[in-house]
Amino acid sequence: MVNCQIFSTDISCVDLCDYFGIKNTKSIGMNKLDWNKQDRVDWNKQFRVNWNTRQSCSMGGLLPQLIYGNSRGKDITKYLVLSVIIFWILLSVIIFRISFDPVIKTLHWMTVDNLLRGNEGVLCVTFVGGLGNHIFQFASTFGIAKSKNMTVVIDSDSFLSKVFKINVKFNKTDLFCKQQKSLDEKLAAAYDPSLRKFNSSDSFRLGTYLQSWKYFHEYEKPLRNHLTFRDHIVKKANSIIKQILTKYSRSRTNVTLVGVHIRRGDMVNNKHGFTVATPEYILKAVNYFLNKYNNVIFIVASNGLDWAKQNMPGNIRVEYIHEKRTIDMATLSSCDHTIMTVGTFGWWCAWLTGDSLVSTSTMESSVPSIPEFYRGKGIFITGATGFMGKVLVEKILRSCPEVKTLYLLVRPKKGKEPVQRIEEIVSSKLFNTLREDYPEFHKKLIPVCGDILHDNLGVCQTDEQKMIDNVQIVFHSAATVRFDEEMKLSVEMNVHGTNRVLQFCKKLVHIESFLHVSTAYANCNVKKIEEKVYEPPLHPSKILDATGWMGTEILNMLTPKMIKDRPNTYTYTKSIAEYLVHEARGELPVAIFRPSIVGASWEEPVPGWVDNFNGPTGLLAAIGNGLLRNMIGDSSKTADIIPVDTASNMMIASAWNTAVNRSSVGNVYHCTTGQLNKLTWGMVGK
Repeated sequence: MVNCQIFSTDISCVDLCDYFGIKNTKSIGMNKLDWNKQDRVDWNKQFRVNWNTRQSCSMGGLLPQLIYGNSRGKDITKYLVLSVIIFWILLSVIIFRISFDPVIKTLHWMTVDNLLRGNEGVLCVTFVGGLGNHIFQFASTFGIAKSKNMTVVIDSDSFLSKVFKINVKFNKTDLFCKQQKSLDEKLAAAYDPSLRKFNSSDSFRLGTYLQSWKYFHEYEKPLRNHLTFRDHIVKKANSIIKQILTKYSRSRTNVTLVGVHIRRGDMVNNKHGFTVATPEYILKAVNYFLNKYNNVIFIVASNGLDWAKQNMPGNIRVEYIHEKRTIDMATLSSCDHTIMTVGTFGWWCAWLTGDSLVSTSTMESSVPSIPEFYRGKGIFITGATGFMGKVLVEKILRSCPEVKTLYLLVRPKKGKEPVQRIEEIVSSKLFNTLREDYPEFHKKLIPVCGDILHDNLGVCQTDEQKMIDNVQIVFHSAATVRFDEEMKLSVEMNVHGTNRVLQFCKKLVHIESFLHVSTAYANCNVKKIEEKVYEPPLHPSKILDATGWMGTEILNMLTPKMIKDRPNTYTYTKSIAEYLVHEARGELPVAIFRPSIVGASWEEPVPGWVDNFNGPTGLLAAIGNGLLRNMIGDSSKTADIIPVDTASNMMIASAWNTAVNRSSVGNVYHCTTGQLNKLTWGMVGK
């Protein structure tokens, strides 16, 4: 039996052997035929035709070498004749192609060349790398071609032509550009002036990365016409931005969008000298835009989204996108401004927005002074009728005279409406200096009828809308400061009241800083108190729930076990309120201010001013008048007393710093003397 061996794995070749009635068929791919010598001799004897060609068999295979006997000679003859005819036709085509291919290519090249350039030289774009690299290669080639009055050609099937509405000559075949001489840059990722030194009547392929704006900066306007995203990409990008605006209930006209591209991935620990952005750089860039514009939303795209989410500052409006690279670029370039880190992708996102360059040195010099920061701002203050609140209001109006409005939350008391209570306060001796310098300062004060014990602070809809639209800074100092306050009322004011203020402030669309006034003794059970938030003795939600259904008597019975190692309900509830503020850091730009014992003023506006006998004031008054001659205590212990004007000054500065230096963990500020300017109780007694 004679074998049929095939130079193909194509099943059609095996079928052809079967058609000829040849058995023991097997496929040997492109291996050498291994038939035996006797078979070959027998075959030569019986047939005059020695067909041993290797042309194509069916689609994708080679024509098999057939070795067969004389079992079906007559039936096979016509197929042999047909196969020989096909073979000679194919052979003729191949010979013609080989003989005349140079002529065909030359004619084609001449046709394309004349069509493209006439008498001009042609520059072909060579694409390598990613999207950002492609844009640089096109833009630089475009700029060089324009400067030398040459024609730019790109492949019609290039990736870039599918992204942008590029209107240059398209090369519909690779024959033309591949036959041009390659002209490569000598300096990588830098401007190479020698790349322009060639005869403009010649044609070249430019390479490689061409990453310098100097190649095209003189022709940015026509370049921008070419680098216009295609409609389907723009449609998707607009849809993303619309969703973000809807989430924050904003329109495109009253918001500032800042695109952020954070390159990580291959740039981390690279060996080429690239530097990835640090959290400090991101914070500085974010603060620059927050200080410069109102109502800012940041849109972040990154190949390291986990890192970006962990290191973008907290207390800001930020959205993260992760679409196709073309959609990400179109979305970021639709923003008003851009923060880029490293890489060509971010560079082009920034360029396409059309914004100006901001360097890190510009960021540093852009931080406003405290009066500049408060200029034109609306401020919401709770506790404005208290000791510290009065001094705070006076100091803001006197040191930041261009502040716009102060909204003061005041409750009716003893038959007096909020307006009357404010009028009495501003007519006191405390405001004499301010009255002389700015006689009409009272026009900036707007009493808001409300109470932290009421839902939504008891604020009417009209006042609420005014604050939503106009408030940027909040000082929350309303609280009960009585050490022996019953647990229920202490929780209601210091914890629940703080929660109501936080919920109200989440509605303020322009809020830049929220300062919560706590106390340095909120964590007095800790030996060394640092400027950080500590775990509360009980989670805020649990204490709010418990006081909601427990009666006053039961709470009073449980109070000693609840406060444990804290001395009173004041420090206990203040600690829980701090944690409540800390939990809001993802939604609000919060900060906590911890003063120690607040006493009479030091210098401003009147030395020694005080309006009550609370805290150390009553003690000092009793000692000064000879009413208190003996007191049990340790005379060596620190009497940490802070003048009220020092505390108010630091509150104003803390709110400013919170706004201009955003922190993802929130800021905590201590206003104490400690061991720096030590005052002991023994010294007070003298």
